[in-house]
Amino acid sequence: MKITYLKLSPECPPAVDLPGHEIRCIEDPGLWAAEGLPEGVVIGTSDPQTAERTLKKLRSLPAAALLPVVLLKELGPRLALLCDGVAESIAAAAALMAPVAEKIRELPADIREQGGDFRLLAYLAARPQALLHPYRQWDAARVYTYPLAELLAEAQTEIERWLEKLTERGYLEPAALVDRLRLCPACGGCHHNYVDACPHSRSIDIVQKPFLHCFTCGHVGP
Repeated sequence: MKITYLKLSPECPPAVDLPGHEIRCIEDPGLWAAEGLPEGVVIGTSDPQTAERTLKKLRSLPAAALLPVVLLKELGPRLALLCDGVAESIAAAAALMAPVAEKIRELPADIREQGGDFRLLAYLAARPQALLHPYRQWDAARVYTYPLAELLAEAQTEIERWLEKLTERGYLEPAALVDRLRLCPACGGCHHNYVDACPHSRSIDIVQKPFLHCFTCGHVGP
């Protein structure tokens, strides 16, 4: 397996020889494919911004969009959605990437160039246990975003509508309920402060209690 090791921080471990693997150590992220497209990429850095820039560049390139990418350090939940895991060593990273690389070899060679639909579905097909997780981002229009889908989509794609269409066509299916949001009917925003209150006193100190409604006299009470 051909692996490119992007050693972007001096404190990261040096490259090692692994039987059955060809490891290329590169310190300039711009040269990650200088010697040909690898089958997997290991990113070694302790800087989340550097890691995210590198991951975004890789995932946004059709040729590299499906590649397994592993970090050598835990750098937060957002980056975890864009990579294939975190490993303590290059050997452990290679073990994580090998099953994904094998699945990618089974896909049609030109599938990366067939548009965002095929890239996203091929990415998930190469990782049978993977889910398309949302990421909670307070300044996003609807609070939740899909960072991975954003990188694999075509430019100017409306991500939520795109994923809805793939679901309607049966290519994706809901996996778990994460949250419920109340959207403004005019702008679709959800940053308003919605508070349940008593319709009579306007008090917010309310609790649910069983009530009896008498249909004979109309009385409603506990």
